[in-house]
Amino acid sequence: MATKQSTIDFILDQLAGLNNVRARKMFGEYALYCDDKVVGLVCDDTLYVKITEPGKKFVGKDYQEGEAYQGAKPSMLIDGDRIENREWLSELIRITAGNLPTPKPKKIAKAMMSGGQLMKKYETVDEYIALFPPNVQASLRRLRQAIKEAAPKAEETINYGIPTFKFKGENLVHFAAFKTHLGFYPTPSAIVAFKKELASYKQAKGSVQFPLAKPIPFDLIRKVVKFRVKEALPGAKRLVHR
Repeated sequence: MATKQSTIDFILDQLAGLNNVRARKMFGEYALYCDDKVVGLVCDDTLYVKITEPGKKFVGKDYQEGEAYQGAKPSMLIDGDRIENREWLSELIRITAGNLPTPKPKKIAKAMMSGGQLMKKYETVDEYIALFPPNVQASLRRLRQAIKEAAPKAEETINYGIPTFKFKGENLVHFAAFKTHLGFYPTPSAIVAFKKELASYKQAKGSVQFPLAKPIPFDLIRKVVKFRVKEALPGAKRLVHR
């Protein structure tokens, strides 16, 4: 059984906070790259991460091994609950990439690989947006403007490798672009608060995907951002404690 595109899209979305992450399709399965290093495989909708001693220590008592395919070297088997935990999964992949040898230099032909994050470095949101095709740039600019309208006092920056708005010293929301969707990261509390409105979109614990092939709900995004602004005010109560 080959890995579904939706599975690899979800994993890449979870890893949007890391720079230089992508996936490469191979015979219906996928190799997962971080910093141009193969950090794992996704086979039969299951994630296998390369074994490193720091990685094993990070996983701790939940450490499991498995073979991505018959005859493959053992890898760390990552269950579905762990994949749902965006911060935990990102940290494991970061640790794994940091403890694998650097590959030999080679020319990278495209800025955006199939389904993955950008390969070029960027320091500002304008630079990030400029790396995408014109149609994606247009959607990113409208998303950015919607956030600014809802949070005019928020500070724009790059954090976790993606565009971020900060307010009162905390990350308000993040956003990122992928091959088929925009990822929007308003934290778990906002996902809970707008559960009904976001029900038709693919979600994770603190994120939601807006398909590029469909109208982006900018009015809803403004409402979510305004909610996050209220949460960031001193003394505000949260629906979900992070």
